[in-house]
Amino acid sequence: MLIPQYSIRWLLMLTAASAAVFSVFGLAVRGSPWAQGVSIAVVALVVVLLVHALLFTLLWVFSVFASGFLRSGTGFGRSPFVGDPTCPVCRGHTAPHDPDQPPDDKEIPATPILLE
Repeated sequence: MLIPQYSIRWLLMLTAASAAVFSVFGLAVRGSPWAQGVSIAVVALVVVLLVHALLFTLLWVFSVFASGFLRSGTGFGRSPFVGDPTCPVCRGHTAPHDPDQPPDDKEIPATPILLE
């Protein structure tokens, strides 16, 4: 969807919430101490969210460009443990099984018992 669709109810709720926030800001400008505290808290929250969005964007752009330089890694969708000799589950998955040789007992998975 190129342009998100908004309902009139959602827009009316957004308008009412904005009116409430800006009326508190107006009271803060007129000198009400509780309104000043609420206004400072709202502004601090907005600043924190903007800094978070900025840092996330910078790190995301860095990771996109850095992944082009670090192609020697495992790549997308591959386990970093495949072929690791210390991984007990991943051992033996690097070499394909020879079809001429009978499989070892360790390679045959346990068959569940089905009761009829």
